[in-house]
Amino acid sequence: MGESHNYDGGFSTKVNKKMKLVPEHVVAARGMLRMSQADLAKVSGVSENTINNFEGGRTSSLRDETLWRIQTALEERGIIFHNGGRPTVTLDRSIAKVSEPSK
Repeated sequence: MGESHNYDGGFSTKVNKKMKLVPEHVVAARGMLRMSQADLAKVSGVSENTINNFEGGRTSSLRDETLWRIQTALEERGIIFHNGGRPTVTLDRSIAKVSEPSK
């Protein structure tokens, strides 16, 4: 499994360092969670502009910590990322560590 990290965002989780997060992962994960870019920005501590630029392919690379914050925020809500030949995400609410507030 991945190494344990704890950045200033207060997250503490195991992440798979072999996983390469790509824009398609984030767009699909947000869609599955019915989460806006603003919602993801709030829970990840990453600016909405950075998320928008990443998803739109307008940034060549993000810092590892930024990618980690995005990935962790989504994984804590039950998203499972897969690489392989195509970027894929699945949702398993039974493993979610954070429940979404009812709207």
